[in-house]
Amino acid sequence: MQLPDGSTKIIPYTNVEYDQIPWLGKPALFLECSGKQTRKEGWNETLTGDTKHVIVSATSWTADQILVYGFNHEEFARDKHGAISYGSCTVNAYVPLAQLLHEQYGVLDSDVNVIHNVPVRQLESFDTIERRECTLELVAPHLLDFLDASNFLVNYSLVPYAGVSLIDYRFRLKAGDSEESIKAFIRDAIKAGSLRRLYGLVATDNGPEEHKFTSHSAVLVEPSIRRVGENLYLSAYFDNENSVNRYFDLTNYLTRRTTA
Repeated sequence: MQLPDGSTKIIPYTNVEYDQIPWLGKPALFLECSGKQTRKEGWNETLTGDTKHVIVSATSWTADQILVYGFNHEEFARDKHGAISYGSCTVNAYVPLAQLLHEQYGVLDSDVNVIHNVPVRQLESFDTIERRECTLELVAPHLLDFLDASNFLVNYSLVPYAGVSLIDYRFRLKAGDSEESIKAFIRDAIKAGSLRRLYGLVATDNGPEEHKFTSHSAVLVEPSIRRVGENLYLSAYFDNENSVNRYFDLTNYLTRRTTA
């Protein structure tokens, strides 16, 4: 694994059944990264010996906590042993931005359109756009107290395309600033505020390919930031596979907390 400073670190991993893992019960943190075990009955047996927390690299409704890095990761309870879900690619792309806008302007309602790619290995089985349910539909209202089923909607579509995914946001705001003031507020938050390192911002839209392997949860396109009446519109690109960066950030934070 390559670290942000350019150095590398070797981390042993395995795909065998849990009861065959040679280090079962030895590390303080167990990383569940298969993408298949998202329910407690699947990985509960890893919470044994010295292992006090399992961190699931997917949304898990049976996890003891959903911690989104940059939003609520500091709510980690060291003494509350159990499972932690890191959110998801769309959750990480939406939640911190939505919370910031709500704190500044008050979000009355919101909807999101997601054009989600398909991994290359699955392209042959897709020949049309496919509408699916999205974890964001349930997780955002669960984490954000200003959203619920009556004022939040996600339109999530899988497309037969293996490039970088796209996300369009709409927020209806209670308080109003000028479009330029809102842009400046978002720009400052990304440059040195609460969205720093979580989001990127580009001045021109050169298409999705230049954002492949981005470390950001989403890269906002500044010309797309528009205010129309009470509504604020934004568009962004996100490399959903690279949401692993937020999983790494969360794991790194929890490692420091559990070993301090």
